[in-house]
Amino acid sequence: MKKVLAGSLVGLTLSLGFVAPSFAAETNTLSEVKLQAVETIQETVSVGEEINLPYRSGYYYVVEMGSRYIDLTNKGVLTGKKVGDALVTIWKDGKMIYKYEIEVVE
Repeated sequence: MKKVLAGSLVGLTLSLGFVAPSFAAETNTLSEVKLQAVETIQETVSVGEEINLPYRSGYYYVVEMGSRYIDLTNKGVLTGKKVGDALVTIWKDGKMIYKYEIEVVE
């Protein structure tokens, strides 16, 4: 009787082990996002000059590097602060759609 009960518990444990991963939600990190059809744009901005990046509802702006060289509003208005290079990416619905390489000059 004990062997039957132990065998049943082992079988139940193994079967749950194989079923449980199928219930796990699949999540993607930013590094796993496919970067297909990403438009890379190079811009040159003078110190104190403003430019408008593309803006639509739902766009999310990320300053990947060079945040000390530019100011960026959530409406896509970019201003050069001091000489240097910056990288700005624009995302929508978890997908990168634009990649801006910004050079700030005198």
